[in-house]
Amino acid sequence: MKRLLLIFALYLMTASAAWADFESASETFQQGDYEAAFKEYLSIAGDGHTLGQFNVGIMYEQGLGVEQNKALAANWYRRAAEKGNADAQNNLGGLLRLGEGVAQDYAEAALWFGRAAVQGHAIGQKNYGDMLRKGQGVKKDRKEAAKWYRLSAEQGAAWGQLSLGRVYEKGQGVEVNYEEAAKWYRKAAGQKLPLAQNNLGTLYRKGKGVPQRYKIALSWYRKAARQHHALAQKNLGDMYRKGLGAAKNYKKALKNYQDSADQGEPWGQLSLGRMYAQGKGVERDYEAALSWYRAAAKQGLAPAQSLLGFMYRAGHGVAKDDAVAARWLRAAAEQGHAWSQFSLGAMYEKGLGVGKDDAKAAEWYLAAAEQDEAWGQYGIGRMYERGAGVDPNPDEALEWYRKAAAQGHEPAEEALLRLGQPATTTQ
Repeated sequence: MKRLLLIFALYLMTASAAWADFESASETFQQGDYEAAFKEYLSIAGDGHTLGQFNVGIMYEQGLGVEQNKALAANWYRRAAEKGNADAQNNLGGLLRLGEGVAQDYAEAALWFGRAAVQGHAIGQKNYGDMLRKGQGVKKDRKEAAKWYRLSAEQGAAWGQLSLGRVYEKGQGVEVNYEEAAKWYRKAAGQKLPLAQNNLGTLYRKGKGVPQRYKIALSWYRKAARQHHALAQKNLGDMYRKGLGAAKNYKKALKNYQDSADQGEPWGQLSLGRMYAQGKGVERDYEAALSWYRAAAKQGLAPAQSLLGFMYRAGHGVAKDDAVAARWLRAAAEQGHAWSQFSLGAMYEKGLGVGKDDAKAAEWYLAAAEQDEAWGQYGIGRMYERGAGVDPNPDEALEWYRKAAAQGHEPAEEALLRLGQPATTTQ
């Protein structure tokens, strides 16, 4: 019995000494002497001190007091994670999810996020929710994701609050509830999270879950933009361009679009391109517009791809080239962009930049028509009337003409009158 007591006493002395060394290293770190702190943490980490191992991982990951090395960071995180340290489990999951310092492995990332989450680690809960929502490494389960987001949010984690607000806004795993979305966005925005500030601004701009208040929307966009949030800068530009919540001011709109575009935000690039194309707040410059449209288009933004196609078709800022125009229109059309679908259909019908093909023209007109694009409805109506690319069908033609005419589409109204039908329908 005495021997057991002696062993226990020696253990406590050893643990106490290790803790003292850890506190000393932490004090050195707080003083900003990262190199010395790293050496102290490394010493106790090598002796198996869990927090020391975690902190060595942090310093390797961030390059504090030592050359950045994410592979070694992952190694030290793993040692601490295997001993149950939730911070290390979450950080190891982060490296595995991104494939930084280790091979990307969603399944193992989800495993470590899950282990941190069940220990009540708020960011681990948010990250585990992300994996469930996206189906990365685990079976997609948006309802379960929302549960973990709530647990994170209720602990006050700003990113958890943002994520919970987003699933309420989009109806992912929960019923759409804009009031709840606004509630959680506001909590995260109060912690100065710029994306939450931006999203809350958008709810105020649209009047979803909160009264429509342009000035309040403008205020939240400004707060996020001051933190250099690129999408908020673009949205702030929209407010100034349209005169929502503030006097219309193209110069201010242009500046915010420029700030957004310079950060690589595709919507900012698109908006800046439009300002140059339209000559708003700046002298009209098609070449500059083309450059910004191309930057956004290369990031896969369908409206930018569509406008870039238009520039090539019209020869604005570039030599007219229908083949290039068709390629960009196709890129947008395949993403479901309705106007591009109609435009591509027109190119197939006329044989511009592509081989003349009425069947493909009808296919793209129909795709646009089914998205309620009036020109697409008129286009497919003509194809059914003429039997071009589809079997002739007068009833289908009339039906599509009526749908387009109901939107005030004049050529469709004229087609109905030509066929002896009323140009407008009465309820």
